[in-house]
Amino acid sequence: MSRVDEFAEAWAAALNAWLERRDEAALANAYLLGRRALNERRSLVELAHLHARAVESSSASDVRPATRFLAEALGPPELALQGYREAIQQLRELNATLERRVEERGRELARTELLYRQLVEQLPVVTYSASGRPDEPMRFFSPQLVRLTGFPESAWRKLPGRWGGRLHPEDEPRVIAELERAAASGQPFRAEYRLLRADESIAWIRDEARWVEVDGERLQQGIWLDVTEQRMLEEGVRQAQKMDAIGRLAAAVAHDFNNVLTAILSFSRFVAEDLGAEHPSAADMQEVLRAATRGASLTRQLLAFSRQNTFRPGPVDAGEVAAEMEKMLQKLLGDRVSLRVKRQQRLYTLHADRSHVEQIILNLVVNAGDAITDTGVVTVEVSNAVLETDFVHGQLRARPGEYVCIAVSDTGVGMDAATQARIFEPFFTTKAKGKGTGLGLATVYGIVRQMGGDIAVYSAPNRGTTFKIFLPRSFEEQHEAAPPEPTEAPRGNETVLLAEDDPAVREAAVRALQRSGFHVIETGDVPGAIERLRENLQTIDLLVTDVILGAGTGPELYAEAQRLRPGLPVLFMSGYTEGALESHGLAPSPEAFIDKPFTPQALVKKVRALLDRPRALF
Repeated sequence: MSRVDEFAEAWAAALNAWLERRDEAALANAYLLGRRALNERRSLVELAHLHARAVESSSASDVRPATRFLAEALGPPELALQGYREAIQQLRELNATLERRVEERGRELARTELLYRQLVEQLPVVTYSASGRPDEPMRFFSPQLVRLTGFPESAWRKLPGRWGGRLHPEDEPRVIAELERAAASGQPFRAEYRLLRADESIAWIRDEARWVEVDGERLQQGIWLDVTEQRMLEEGVRQAQKMDAIGRLAAAVAHDFNNVLTAILSFSRFVAEDLGAEHPSAADMQEVLRAATRGASLTRQLLAFSRQNTFRPGPVDAGEVAAEMEKMLQKLLGDRVSLRVKRQQRLYTLHADRSHVEQIILNLVVNAGDAITDTGVVTVEVSNAVLETDFVHGQLRARPGEYVCIAVSDTGVGMDAATQARIFEPFFTTKAKGKGTGLGLATVYGIVRQMGGDIAVYSAPNRGTTFKIFLPRSFEEQHEAAPPEPTEAPRGNETVLLAEDDPAVREAAVRALQRSGFHVIETGDVPGAIERLRENLQTIDLLVTDVILGAGTGPELYAEAQRLRPGLPVLFMSGYTEGALESHGLAPSPEAFIDKPFTPQALVKKVRALLDRPRALF
């Protein structure tokens, strides 16, 4: 190593020692280096450059004390006499250089700090720093916290603890336990919980934080990620899956129950007709018939909920339906509740079964009236609505587009979140025992989903409730309703092939047709029906079949019948139809289908109509 390099290193080491310790021993080293420079005949310019390089390579945060070190090194009188003026000039130039570099470092630090702040403020998360104690407020949080919680920064800083007392009470014990475990183990903190915003709405937060050392103190630096929309979507999927499972169960129950009701209605009617109106038991039989009819109404509601009832759509004006129902609805509500019906002019048309729209309005209005404990107001408002993408993704599963909105509001007791989560479940009710079946809203849900619409619910305890039904717009034109069918019981002498796997329903149908003069060939499954058809190929005038049969289906039987006897008319029977006919490429007109439960007279009318009006019904 050369003398120059060795002297430069000694100078740099002595300078760093002074900048780090600032003691007299370091200054003494400066004086000794000055004496050595004098002995080695080093010039002031050389010392100034050497000192500048040492300052530039120094890792010290503050280099201003380096000036005093240089002054001590130039202290020996002999060195000063070499050129006092030159030393002063060099010192001034050196100081100016050092000051410029300090200013540049300051500006660079300010730019870096600004960029960091802008980056943090643009992140779609809340960044924060906090201790590991739940009762201590955050040390730092980014501006996104204000937007997420709805609290101004000054207001949030006054709230108690890490979460400002806004942690959901049900989540608080679990989250605090997680934080304490993380603090004890030094592991990262992770939790998902609900936070109450300033308006009392709920935000779902995913909280993740790691431990860092800051000035000897252990702190957590973490983020809050708002996952509210994701949680809503997940809950929507879970709710849809739950309702789907309940719907399948309801459909199966309703299908079997409809077979039972068909038998009850039919055989009760036979007995009532045989007894005559003057018989002492005639009134009892009428009560049996009325009870069976009420049971049929319940199964229709179950099927509407499960979206597996028959659907006879056409163009419907929902505003007109609401207006026509106003007087009837007001009578149902009674004097203590006022009804207001509003409808927008030039409403969109619906493609719907009119009775389904009536049932939606009826069930919602009755439910709204029951929610009013004293006096109040129920409002039905029908209007056009255009659902935007943001609204649909945030609250509904319907697609963006044009809809008819049927809104039913009440000034009643309202609902909490737990009740709202279950209102569309069949048989769930908050009414007193015997006051409700729990099928009203479940029926509405089924009808609306079957029509391709959706429901939004807005409610809070003691703040009333609003149901908004969104039904997709249709571009059909309305037409006049067909005249009602004649009420007299028809008769005939044609031959009917009847395929029904339920023995009681089959016997009831056979009796109904035979009492009206028809010849009936009966069977309980598809193979038997095909065999009977082949045996009586030219004498059978009509095929009457259940949609779901043992060892096959009604559509499969119909296809084979058309192969054996093209043009043979058919009447399908079923407690529900969704997918059973459409999956086989069949779309029968109303004349070619009869819903269970049916009365003997209804079955005979359908058979007579098909035989009298031969035409393509598919």
